[in-house]
Amino acid sequence: MSKTTIPTGGITADAINATLIADDAISEEHIDATVITASTALAATPADTDELLISDAGTIKRIDYSHIKGGLTLISSQKTYQANATALDFQDVFTDDYDMYVIDVIGWRPTTADRDLSVRFRVASSGLISSGYAYAMIDLDQDNNASTRTSASASQGFIFAGATENSMSGFARCYVPRPQGMGSYKPRLFGTGVNTQNSGSDLTSDRFGFKLDNTNALTGIYFFNHDGSEIYGLQVKIYGVS
Repeated sequence: MSKTTIPTGGITADAINATLIADDAISEEHIDATVITASTALAATPADTDELLISDAGTIKRIDYSHIKGGLTLISSQKTYQANATALDFQDVFTDDYDMYVIDVIGWRPTTADRDLSVRFRVASSGLISSGYAYAMIDLDQDNNASTRTSASASQGFIFAGATENSMSGFARCYVPRPQGMGSYKPRLFGTGVNTQNSGSDLTSDRFGFKLDNTNALTGIYFFNHDGSEIYGLQVKIYGVS
């Protein structure tokens, strides 16, 4: 009997193995979608060493997810709408995995007007760093009037993040260099947001701040009102940038 005319009924189960299949012989018409749809779902962001198949100019290759991931990775999210809450404390968000972070202040609305949202960095070994900051800011009102408020200050106990207003939302980028064997380096925080004044008019606000000479590997960031008042209505998300 010809090898090409063997009836399927004459082939026993599991008789055909890899040695009987020619290299490069499995093409798309022989693959069913269930090879994907029937597989166990990965219900999370892939790990850096998880592997995918790609066609590299016609050659099938595997690639680690770390080589193709990009954009933002959500690291931590906190919010508070409780009375008497005085801070949002992100203790272990800065690691060697990222040098830059995006901080999204989704909303901040204190129960009492004229409150000042501020920022400090955290070091695991010594807690909050309460001195040696510098910042600059400028506010533009809805008529594009830059003289509404400008300010700069060095050797402070905090970075001034929000205007003395009724509410704020915005985003910031945070550079946290963590090089090995390096002396002093300055983590930097800058961003933009929209503040609402007591009068009801809106301000666009730009902020820039940094920690002066610093030799510690920073591990976290701390949001608070530096007068010690509550920060009711604050929600913050922190993303690592690949």
